[in-house]
This record gives sequence, C-alpha cells and structure tokens, in this order.
Amino acid sequence: MSSVSSLIICVITCFKTCFSHVIKFYWITYSVLL
Repeated sequence: MSSVSSLIICVITCFKTCFSHVIKFYWITYSVLL
C-alpha cells in the first residue's frame, strides 16, 4: 500500500514539475512573440 502511495506522490510531483516547465515555456514564447 505504501509503495502505491509513494508512486502516486511521485507521479503528482513529476506532473506538477512538467506543467510548471510547460507554462514557463509558453510564457517565454508569448513574451518573445509580443
């Protein structure tokens, strides 16, 4: 049970990190285009 819980936490953390990078990338692209 704890392994499943830690796996879910890892996935959530990775997803948030990826999402943050994607937002930053789009923000930089948007700024450059303007």
